[in-house]
Amino acid sequence: MTTKWIFVRDFHIMITVSARTALIAVSDRFRPGPYRMQESLSVKNPALTDARAEQLYLEGNDLRRQGDTEGAEAVLKEALQLAPDHLPALSSLAFLYRAEGRLRDAEDLLAAWTRETPRDPHALIQIAGFLEEIRAYPMALACLDEAVQKAPAPGRPWFLRGRLLLQLGRTGQAIESFETALEREGTLDAAFLELAHARTFEPGDPLIGFFERARQIPGLMESTEAGLCFALGKICDDQGLWDPALEWIETANRLRRKRIRYDRPNCETMLRERLLAPRKLWDPLPERAPAQSPDPLFILGLPRSGTAVLERLLTEHPAIVSAGELPALPALVRSTHLVERWRAFEASREPVPDEEMATLREAYLGALHETAGNPPGTVRYIIDRNPFNFFEVGIIRRLFPRAPVFALERDSRDILISLYFHDFDHPDLAFTYSIEEIDFFIQAHQRIMAFWSALPVPRMRTVRYETLMAEPPIVVQSLLRFLDLDPDHPPSPHDLAPRLIAAASAWLARQPAYGRTSGHWKHYAEGLLARHPELGRMGWVP
Repeated sequence: MTTKWIFVRDFHIMITVSARTALIAVSDRFRPGPYRMQESLSVKNPALTDARAEQLYLEGNDLRRQGDTEGAEAVLKEALQLAPDHLPALSSLAFLYRAEGRLRDAEDLLAAWTRETPRDPHALIQIAGFLEEIRAYPMALACLDEAVQKAPAPGRPWFLRGRLLLQLGRTGQAIESFETALEREGTLDAAFLELAHARTFEPGDPLIGFFERARQIPGLMESTEAGLCFALGKICDDQGLWDPALEWIETANRLRRKRIRYDRPNCETMLRERLLAPRKLWDPLPERAPAQSPDPLFILGLPRSGTAVLERLLTEHPAIVSAGELPALPALVRSTHLVERWRAFEASREPVPDEEMATLREAYLGALHETAGNPPGTVRYIIDRNPFNFFEVGIIRRLFPRAPVFALERDSRDILISLYFHDFDHPDLAFTYSIEEIDFFIQAHQRIMAFWSALPVPRMRTVRYETLMAEPPIVVQSLLRFLDLDPDHPPSPHDLAPRLIAAASAWLARQPAYGRTSGHWKHYAEGLLARHPELGRMGWVP
């Protein structure tokens, strides 16, 4: 048996190979933040009085590092029996459950903690952050409600509370919570955006004055000012004030470009490597053993092309669940240098062995199933909605030739507007802060998708955003038939609570009316052409 750790930027993958089997364990590293429950594997809490519980906690973490999850679970449980209020041990065990896809066990563990131990506000806020991650929204909200009642809280807990209320569909209460967050801590750019996207603004809305006053807060950090400008641009757009909206958005993007730069050469390299690789290297692997059910279903396309909307509609079917924007496939390709090795194939005449590719296939499936919570056998498909998988359609064809691939397409001018008007605040999406870089990325997407279409990919189907928005039931029923699923289905039993759409398009995907998003670029054609004349070659005509 061999064990290989693959380290990538946002998570790590352990592949253990024995004969023809593979096991993958994926653990997302939570982004740092004062109100997220942080996974601390070695930091001793000096306030603990039970030395034995502390020792067991450290032993449990050592076992986790060694991959002995059963032993780690037993030791961490023993630590909690000795000291039920040992928050690091509780955190470690909850993360262990999450890494194994045992979300129900994680939720039950934290529910028992909230019932049986004294709860201070800080611990409640930490627990609420973790509960949000595993989608236990009602319990997370209850923890936050108790925390803010027990002691005066700064703005961020109120911001987290508003986000939870928004996910639960309680928009009015969410807005009130966001307002409280901004009143208590005026440097929350994310809170400005959450509040702006929680409603459609009309002239005379009292919150407009609130945002305008916030703009005058002295000493705003540059990032906060950028977030506020994006929010004000959205508010003006809601009211049809196109010129002021564009002014706010131009200012916001200019501020973001000072801090985040797009790595165009990296994208050019990825594109070139795939276009120049011998086409036979994308040929399907030999058929694997009886399919591990459920199978992957890929939804891909440019950001803001409708991937989140299609995911939400499809997961209403009881045979479909989602793993969200799973980073596993691009990470496996990067970390194993597959494309670079394949490019050397013509010179060396030694392709990547099928056995190694089969191992990667099983590794990806393990990550997919685990992230989706290891759904029951009644589920036929698990969605991977990472939009950037459009770079990896060749890999999909090689590893999963029978996997359905739904490629979203949308008017590139509407995509440009939608990207430019949205604050992603992430290095991978740094191209969205520049019209020139958005244009480049759109063209890169068009080139690579044309290349994949020529292979061809047997089960790839194009879905037009405009058609999906105009006739969602018709489009979804057609796709369900394509998947050999009953289009006349009962409601999904997998998650009756409002679902998390973990993407920048979350707010849009929950709105009942989408028509205004098609052709929206026309409102800004004249203003953008005046500032960016290069758009003329993209068909921008005032």
